[in-house]
Amino acid sequence: MSVMTEKTVRDLALELPAAARVFEKLGIDYCCGGGKTLEQACQSANLPVDEVIDSLRTAAQEPQPARSGRDWQTEPLSGLVAHIRNTHHQYTRDEIARLGNLFARYVPSMAGITPSCCAFARSLPASPRSWPLT
Repeated sequence: MSVMTEKTVRDLALELPAAARVFEKLGIDYCCGGGKTLEQACQSANLPVDEVIDSLRTAAQEPQPARSGRDWQTEPLSGLVAHIRNTHHQYTRDEIARLGNLFARYVPSMAGITPSCCAFARSLPASPRSWPLT
């Protein structure tokens, strides 16, 4: 058994932010079920632990997005606005959709534990497209 298999999936998600995406893709609960070791979580999900570890290592090695190399001090304002819209607003919409799915899955089970989380979830518009990101 490796050190990684003895860590909880919650700890792995906190130490390696890319792990959250891997766990979501594989159906491993790192939130409410985050107290399980990686080995236990893999057994529960009927996943080979070695393949999950490989996925985690691959995710950890993925390069960060490259910088544009543009000098925003000299670019026209319209170029900066287009960049923000096309890059950051799209990323935000994608993340809101992803988080919305997580909320839909976990909020019902958290109603008695964290009512404020439920109130926040109910306040969100149904579609990220309707959020005021222009």
